[in-house]
Amino acid sequence: MKLLEPLPGEHLWSVISRSATWSGFSYDSLLKEKYDLSSVLVYPAKGDCRTIAKLAKHAEFASLRKENSPYPLWLLNFDDEEQTATEILSDLTTRTSETLIVTSNDWRYCVKCAEEDRQQHGTAYWHTEHNLPLVTHCTKHGKALVKLMDVKSLKALKMPNRISAKVIVGTEDEELMQWSAFVVEVYNQLRRIPNFNVHLRQKVFEALGIRKDVHGQLLSCAHFNSLLDEFEASLPKQVLGHCFQFYADKTRK
Repeated sequence: MKLLEPLPGEHLWSVISRSATWSGFSYDSLLKEKYDLSSVLVYPAKGDCRTIAKLAKHAEFASLRKENSPYPLWLLNFDDEEQTATEILSDLTTRTSETLIVTSNDWRYCVKCAEEDRQQHGTAYWHTEHNLPLVTHCTKHGKALVKLMDVKSLKALKMPNRISAKVIVGTEDEELMQWSAFVVEVYNQLRRIPNFNVHLRQKVFEALGIRKDVHGQLLSCAHFNSLLDEFEASLPKQVLGHCFQFYADKTRK
């Protein structure tokens, strides 16, 4: 299979799906025979799951991972890309980092973007920015995204203009729109600026007053409680509940 050229802002799995369709080969056999992958789950918001990490070992996918997936955001979990490469294949590492935030496995698209894409490129497709973790709105058009649920296999990932399954239209919300714009802006800076993830992590560590020993183990976090109070006061409750399991739990006292 030869990968098609990615369309502007196209998600990695969208590129692979279009390429596989044009190739005429079976999705499952193609990934198994050429890339030694089986039971592929195409979750949109996971920037560096085990599957994408394996694909990135192949030259044709290396740039796609950085430019056409949420991978830059997930780099914020690690000190550098070398650490990411060694730890990301650990199920424990991935699960630990993802249990604290509310990540959706639904695929999302903007109706207006889909219309524009069909006019300009002949097909609608899945945008990376629409499928970043915690994004609910299209920042270009300021509209809530439409959700396609329960899509796990590459074969089931049809382009937005070819969907026959039931979709859910998101709710318009100005606070979540602003939050989406913030996530997208951070993502784009991480893509554009070399080592920006290291810079952001350092800023967070300084603000928290984090001290580590010579082995990198956490010794103290002096300002955590005061910053948490500021964090809770500055973010709307709806955004807190949207992003974090702790605040989403309605049974919590």
